Amino acid sequence: MADRDTGSLVDFFTKLFDTSDFPARWHCGNWTSLEGWIHILADTATFAAYFAIPAVIAVFAMRRRDLPFPRVAWLFVAFIFACGATHLIEATLFWHPWYRLSGLFKVVTASVSGVTVGALITTLPRALDLPGRAALSDRLEGEVKQREQARRELANRNDDLDRFASAAAHDLQAPLRGMYLLAGFIEEDEAESLSEAGREHLRQLRERSLQMQRMVRGLLEYSRSGSGGVELERVCTRDLVQETWKQVAAPAGFRLEIDGHLPDLEAPRAPLQRVLQNLIANAVAHHDRDQGSIRVGANREGDAYRFTVEDDDPGIPPGSREHIFEMFARLSDGAVGDGMGLALAARDVRIQGGKIWVEPAEPRGARFCFLWPIGSGSSEQTTILG
Repeated sequence: MADRDTGSLVDFFTKLFDTSDFPARWHCGNWTSLEGWIHILADTATFAAYFAIPAVIAVFAMRRRDLPFPRVAWLFVAFIFACGATHLIEATLFWHPWYRLSGLFKVVTASVSGVTVGALITTLPRALDLPGRAALSDRLEGEVKQREQARRELANRNDDLDRFASAAAHDLQAPLRGMYLLAGFIEEDEAESLSEAGREHLRQLRERSLQMQRMVRGLLEYSRSGSGGVELERVCTRDLVQETWKQVAAPAGFRLEIDGHLPDLEAPRAPLQRVLQNLIANAVAHHDRDQGSIRVGANREGDAYRFTVEDDDPGIPPGSREHIFEMFARLSDGAVGDGMGLALAARDVRIQGGKIWVEPAEPRGARFCFLWPIGSGSSEQTTILG
């Protein structure tokens, strides 16, 4: 019995497309043309709909990666398509009596239907736990309100800190100027009685007071940067870099190379110029030689321009690259400057929604990079100022 059943199953699949054992449906019974074509057209139309529906579901499931219960969606695709294929085969039986193929598709359809029902039953409790549209809307509205409240509180705290820093910096300037002047008066009035060590101490006191004044001015500028509204204007960054180079007033041994790709931008001019000025001035101030080369360039990267300011000084040690954009950051105790230039540059870039970092240059030096909103490019040429 088992061998006969196995043989019958093998025979079934061997003759899957064989139509010689059955007559076409037109010859089974007394079909009129109207009756036959009603079945043919109805089954064909049903197949077309059953093909379109799973196709739409499949496209939706592939594009919506966040679709809940994707397994159920794909089971529906298979189930509906199998139903449609069964209807299509039913329509062709009027000419091609492949009843074995029709039976096979009905078994497939029944199997997929059973699996789909099982998946629905196991998924139903989790589906019922999903929040409704109104509940989800209320939850989202609550989260938006909480975030807006947190944003306002953070903005208020930042404003308080800025006002404190501004007031503290302003109030410190007068005593520091007084210290500087007082040290000068002592040096003049007591010039004959002061020892060499005393005069050196007074000189150091005046230098320290000047350094403190620069740091306070930097703190004041830091607290004021980004305050108030900014006005967008058309900025030719090539002209801006040339103007900034003149303001930096680098020693005669230094030269500036301007990459011809520098773009024109719709941007707030003052913050962009502050960034360029601080980076260029930093490159000049921390150079270890009396002459050097500084190169400014820009390349488009997605929705922003990547500006670079590259020098040929000794560079920045890897361990210091993450901290040099902090306030009062200095590579060594004897380093020149007030330690605020790079912090100001970083703040201006971040306020504009950009990013700033430093990387090593070849064969020596540092390359400061920052992203700025996109604009249009300029002609390709290189200008060297020295």
